Amino acid sequence: MALAIALWDSLDDQARDGALPVDPALCVELDRRWANHLDNPEAAVPWDEVRSQLGIG
Repeated sequence: MALAIALWDSLDDQARDGALPVDPALCVELDRRWANHLDNPEAAVPWDEVRSQLGIG
C-alpha cells in the first residue's frame, strides 16, 4: 500500500487527472454523496462497523 501511495503522490495534477478517467454520471453521483455527507456527517457508518456487518472484521 505504501508503494501505491508513493506512486500516486509522485504524479503531478495533470497526470492524476488522466490516470483514472471518471464517467460524468459517476462524478455527479459522487458529488451528490459528498454533499449529503457534508450536510449530515453524523450519518456516516464507521469502517469497523461496516466490516463487522459484512462479516470481514
